Amino acid sequence: MNLLADGGGIYTLSKQPGTTIVENYIFDIVRSPWAGEFPISGIYLDEGSSLITLTNNLLENVPIGIDFHQAEYNTVINNMASYQERAGASYNDFVREGNLDDEAIRANAGINRAYATAVPATSLQP
Repeated sequence: MNLLADGGGIYTLSKQPGTTIVENYIFDIVRSPWAGEFPISGIYLDEGSSLITLTNNLLENVPIGIDFHQAEYNTVINNMASYQERAGASYNDFVREGNLDDEAIRANAGINRAYATAVPATSLQP
């Protein structure tokens, strides 16, 4: 997203019942000179993304934390992010339960060993 626009660190499209987006650390996305006015966000729920639960996500230094574009019926729990609802976004629930442990989310972010290939062991999470 540092070169393109109309997207995000995590991008969804359309109805996705049961989808969860949990404990992600998305940071340092900057608007490129070629982006124009298109949205750039940490998490982008686009074109009818619905029935998704976002929990304990940490978004820092991003133009928009969570962008809801025609997104409905999503549940957002304990995310540290700004957000915008646009173009008919509605019926999204925002819940605060306890405290978000931002240090734990940062510490646990990274490539899980089970999914890594050709990555130095020193950069992998246990």
